[in-house]
Amino acid sequence: MNMLQNLYYCSPVMPTDKLCDGVVNQSLNDSVRILNIILGFGAFNEYSSLFIPLSTENKGWRQPTFRKFDLLDYEHDLPYHSSAILASALDTFTLKYRLKETNFSIADLCTDLNRYERRAAAASLHLPFPFDDDSTLLECLDNWQGPLSQSITPNCEIGSKNLMQYITLRGIKEEKLKQPPHLAKKQINLPAYACDTITEMLNLYLAYSTEYSASNVTVVCKPLNTQTPFPQMVKKYSPGNTINKQTKNIGTDIPVLAGLHNGSFVGDMLESLLTEAKRIKLGKMHPFTTEGLESDEIHECLNSLHTLRENYTEDCFL
Repeated sequence: MNMLQNLYYCSPVMPTDKLCDGVVNQSLNDSVRILNIILGFGAFNEYSSLFIPLSTENKGWRQPTFRKFDLLDYEHDLPYHSSAILASALDTFTLKYRLKETNFSIADLCTDLNRYERRAAAASLHLPFPFDDDSTLLECLDNWQGPLSQSITPNCEIGSKNLMQYITLRGIKEEKLKQPPHLAKKQINLPAYACDTITEMLNLYLAYSTEYSASNVTVVCKPLNTQTPFPQMVKKYSPGNTINKQTKNIGTDIPVLAGLHNGSFVGDMLESLLTEAKRIKLGKMHPFTTEGLESDEIHECLNSLHTLRENYTEDCFL
């Protein structure tokens, strides 16, 4: 399984003296970037069981915008910051098959996520997961606003129906699940109050918030450690994911929620990439052709991605 921030074909750096200035320069660089990604996706589709593009970039394949993380003060142009964010996600959602007490393997993960030959998937991350240590998980989820999963896959917004997903929550102790009956007040009437474990409660929340979906939850009590050399960008914390509560500083051990997801939204990502591919003028891609890449290879790669995209149609339910 390949989990990469940027996917590049082995091509030389384009010499600046062969580029025009201004808009033409930027347009050509964008086309080179997109072609690199297409060739990368095509290779992973052919040679891997599952690939998951990771990036702090958000919308657009040409001159993309960058994602905003409400609880992070990060500089998107610093690889030191963006790589720390993606490494936190990798360290969290791979816990499913890295835990010693489980017999689960990376092959099992791939088998579940790439059903119907859906070899591309998406990832999500909440860093930190906005859990107030003075509160409970039940209160946090009951006050949650917006989607639980924040995508870190470029040009891909994770949907809420027909999903196959793996969710990992780390850094919350079981004793923080809910208040005892004499302190629960109105929350004792919530269906989630009957849950006895974090895994059970999170599964219940996902059952209510996602339709026709299969979710697999992993809970680890050990938090993510953000001591040096982790960049000091985790500064603000909004308890319960609400916007009106007072923010506060947090320590170096923080809770994290990360996930791997597959559904029709990945097909939308591939569709947007193939749409951009139509704008590329292959005759101007000299750095590729001079290195032996032929137009037939590019067309074969595009056909492969078209076939992959068809696996994500809505009539192919998980």
